[in-house]
Amino acid sequence: MQLRIGAPAEVGMCPERIERVRRRVQSWVDGKLHSALVVIAARRGVIVLQAAVGQLTPDPASPPVQLDSIFPLASISKPIVATAAMILVEDALLGLNRRVQEYIPEFTGPGKEQVTVHHLLTHTAGIDDSAVDMHIVQKTGTTDLAQLVDDKATVHDLYVELGYDAPLICPPGQRHYYCQYGIELVGQIIERVSGQALPDFAQERIFAPLGMNDTHYGVPAVLRPRTVRRPDDAPYAQPETIPLDGTPVLCRALGGFNTNTFMESVWACGNVTSTAPDMLRFGQIFLNRGMYGDTRILSPAAIALMRRNPIPGVGSWVGNQQETSEASYGYGWSITGNTHYINNGSLLSPETVRHGGAGGVFIWLDPTYELASIYFSVELQPSPFKDHRANSDLFVNGVTAAITE
Repeated sequence: MQLRIGAPAEVGMCPERIERVRRRVQSWVDGKLHSALVVIAARRGVIVLQAAVGQLTPDPASPPVQLDSIFPLASISKPIVATAAMILVEDALLGLNRRVQEYIPEFTGPGKEQVTVHHLLTHTAGIDDSAVDMHIVQKTGTTDLAQLVDDKATVHDLYVELGYDAPLICPPGQRHYYCQYGIELVGQIIERVSGQALPDFAQERIFAPLGMNDTHYGVPAVLRPRTVRRPDDAPYAQPETIPLDGTPVLCRALGGFNTNTFMESVWACGNVTSTAPDMLRFGQIFLNRGMYGDTRILSPAAIALMRRNPIPGVGSWVGNQQETSEASYGYGWSITGNTHYINNGSLLSPETVRHGGAGGVFIWLDPTYELASIYFSVELQPSPFKDHRANSDLFVNGVTAAITE
């Protein structure tokens, strides 16, 4: 099944309700919630809604944002790196239940011999970004790794290397700590096992086969004129506007979305850039048992595994505080289950897989309702509740409510 544009009624959806969602989208930009917003919704492979509203950049003379404008995916990069890892599992080169030390012997310290690739992908390795940051500062005396690099290494490489011996904060498998560093280790494993740089592997095995021609790690110079830019004081625009506590090393190393540092780096955890149409193609493989059209990316078995919750009963933690009793996080995706995260709506089925990303980007894939929805925005203000200031939940509720059969 390939995507095509069609009428809502073709796939059992109410056109009036879809039009109501379109009006809401326009109102959120008119009301200054976002400076740019691109949305797409498709059911059974038929695109029933697509809209691009707002400006590409803060410049008064900015062109309007387009459906194919490029957004930073931020943490939506994680399902992509998880897909790359799963491809290597299918290639009989990588084992999810194997020890990380088998692939990265430098990953040393008490308890680390028990950490598996499964733990890294599900954020249950016992690694905490704040603890990694503190460890690096203690070793180097600085939060700015750019001062320490030479022409043989990058800030990213140094960050990963310095964190190899950071201590675990709990035994693996006990708690879910959403962790950027653990996903960087997954990226390292992919490179070592495949013998390719992560961007090259993703291009060869995911992006090119799916026709995701506008998807890259970082932003190639030729695509920068099509890339959204946010005001420099907006969340995530610059390192100093990244609202993450306790990780100054990581924030400086990543760079804000407006910086050359971000556009020229490669981070497994969060610097893929893409368009809404490209990501709709990617999402379809999780609704089509691993295929898009005649192209197979993963087997039905791998898709089924990635849509399950492999850590039932494990709670989500931040520091010493438990946030939820059920993290419900799988291999690259959050699994909706019975969770109640504010930005993810209330009407989707429990089988829905989803992910959000810093700055206001979201994707939902609901196999029960055969629905794929994307909400790519530029957030203008930080949320007082330390989550996204976006109406993504309202959007996906409105789209799901348009299903009539």
